[in-house]
Amino acid sequence: MQRDFDLIISYDGTREHYLSEMLPFLDFRGLSPAAPSIERQTTTLATQHGLIQTSPNVRFQETSVKAKFNLSAKSHQQFYINRQEVIRTFKRVKPFYISTTYDPNRRWLVVCDDGIDIDKDNEKKDKEFEVDFKALKGLAESKFTTSKDFNLASEHFNLGMNIPSKDNIPYSFNSKSFTVFNGSDVALDTIQFDYQVKMKLSGKDVKITNKTTNESIVINGSVKNTQVIKCINQYVFIDDKIASKKGRFPSLEIGDNQFVIENATSVQIDFITRFYYV
Repeated sequence: MQRDFDLIISYDGTREHYLSEMLPFLDFRGLSPAAPSIERQTTTLATQHGLIQTSPNVRFQETSVKAKFNLSAKSHQQFYINRQEVIRTFKRVKPFYISTTYDPNRRWLVVCDDGIDIDKDNEKKDKEFEVDFKALKGLAESKFTTSKDFNLASEHFNLGMNIPSKDNIPYSFNSKSFTVFNGSDVALDTIQFDYQVKMKLSGKDVKITNKTTNESIVINGSVKNTQVIKCINQYVFIDDKIASKKGRFPSLEIGDNQFVIENATSVQIDFITRFYYV
């Protein structure tokens, strides 16, 4: 029977399993994600105090996500069998996702490479222990993308995920000037994050600019609104063929981003991204 407070595990990023149903003898007690450390590019000058940051880009390091459990058994022999099931559940070659029922729409990509210590205490048939997962990206991510409504009503996002008080936050646009809201705690780019853009445009040498970040991309040549244009990683595809371009698709700064599209007679653009959290 699923418990109210439960750990959720997904080995493939799609199907979710509740720990209480997988291992009924294991009581989940809590999850404590540590905030990731940040690496900055810095230098020193003899004429200035302290450190000088030489680049706006930073790197979030991997971080620890500690979980507490209590293992129980009906017999001494069963204790050792249950302990092996716990190890088999968490010790995986491939990274997997974990989340909780109290924060159901945010997850961490983790591995469990450190030891799991579940020593039996004499005649006791239960044991409280801790597992130290390593969050590889250092950041949590939303389970859903902006293909779902970014609000509380849809139940795909929840409190604590930077949802503004606005009723409807659009991520599909058919005008040449619009605002895209990044609900993450970090800036997003199409290379490091699950951030994609799908467009149908008419025009020649169409230029797309994020005025907030002063970044732009130009799609060289003529395009028609019957063609599907996709921006994935640093590439642009037109009907699945790599397109000629100048620049990369603009990143999204935290919060509102003001976009302008030039040299287009018609526009349909969809931003499809997850959000990321420290």
